[in-house]
Amino acid sequence: MFSGDGKQLASGSKDKTIRVWDVKSGRLIWGPLRGHKNWIMFVEFSPDGKRIVSASSGGDVCVWNTGTGALVSGPSKQHEEGALAVVFTPRSTWSCAVSPNGKWIAENPTNNWKTVQVWDAKTGQVVATFSEHTDNVYSVSFSPDSKQILTTSMDKTIQVHTLDL
Repeated sequence: MFSGDGKQLASGSKDKTIRVWDVKSGRLIWGPLRGHKNWIMFVEFSPDGKRIVSASSGGDVCVWNTGTGALVSGPSKQHEEGALAVVFTPRSTWSCAVSPNGKWIAENPTNNWKTVQVWDAKTGQVVATFSEHTDNVYSVSFSPDSKQILTTSMDKTIQVHTLDL
């Protein structure tokens, strides 16, 4: 997921770690951050950008300090069947997101989980399609300026797509 200022992104993996990346350079800032006992299903920055919350398939939730990469809290076991998502703000979900400016909706079409389509929120028309992943897409998130989309996939990649609309 993108940080509020759009300068960093956080990723979680089946290897049970969190990584924080610089969007502009693509370089790793923090990580791998270890604390989960199961693979990571969701990560999200706090609105002030000072924390990252992560949830795993085993139900544990961790909170991380973005300034130091330190584990602030967790892992706390709160969900017996696995935590699917933990959200500070309602800007993204498992495979669907609404842009911060409200103009776009990005989601996986049900007939192709490897593809992300961007729809015009007013007309319902598809305005962009991204098909670079080779396996199912896990999550979709918009940058704060609504000009980029971050996708994560089972193909072990993170991709940033630019909307030229």
